[in-house]
Amino acid sequence: MKYGYMIPCLFCAAGVDPSFVQFFAARYLGKYSFVPALIKAHRYFNIPGYLFFALFRFIPYLALLVILIAIDNSKKRNWLAPTFRGRFIGILGFMVWATREVVAPLYTIERMCLRRQPFRSFLFFSIAFGQA
Repeated sequence: MKYGYMIPCLFCAAGVDPSFVQFFAARYLGKYSFVPALIKAHRYFNIPGYLFFALFRFIPYLALLVILIAIDNSKKRNWLAPTFRGRFIGILGFMVWATREVVAPLYTIERMCLRRQPFRSFLFFSIAFGQA
C-alpha cells in the first residue's frame, strides 16, 4: 500500500476540527466577513483541547487505514482505491455534518428555541468549545 492513502487521512484528522467547521458556519450561515468569522471561530481555541479532540477524530481514519492494509495484503487489491474513496468521503462527510449540526444554531434563528435542540448537541458544544 502506498503512503498516499495516509496523507489525506492525517490531513483531515488534523485539519477538519470544530473550529474549522465553525468558521464556515459563521461565514456562510452567520454572514460574517472573513476576519470576524475567523476570530469568532477560534475564540476558544487552545492547543491541549485541539490535541485531545484530534485523537478522537483520528480513530475512524485509523480504522480505515487498518482496513486498507488488510485489503492490500489480500487477493482483492483492486478494491483498495474504491474502498478508500467511499469510506474516506463517508467519514469526512459525517464529521463535518455532525459538527455543523452542533454549530449551526449559533448562527440561525434556532438558537432562540432552546427546546428544539437535543440535549446531546448542547453537551457536545459545551465540552468541545470549553463553555461548560
